[in-house]
Amino acid sequence: MGEVSTRGPAATRAARSFPLNGGHGQLTDAGSAAVDRIREAGARGMRPALSDWAPEDLRPLATLFHRMVDGFLACAVEDDGERQAAVPGV
Repeated sequence: MGEVSTRGPAATRAARSFPLNGGHGQLTDAGSAAVDRIREAGARGMRPALSDWAPEDLRPLATLFHRMVDGFLACAVEDDGERQAAVPGV
């Protein structure tokens, strides 16, 4: 799938960074392209399922979906912090 580098900007021309083990990881160009392909595949699957929804119904769905993703990301960062505290040096 995609590649991940945690060595910093000299190791890769990172398009995206993300929290990783209490620090930040960086996706390589190949990893970033893989993320884009996964997102596109998900969007292709959602289009038929939502094709008959009215725009006024899609707007609240999009808002709630973004809130849900933000909540998942916040929990992931909190969980990562708890693991770091429980296992020193990881």
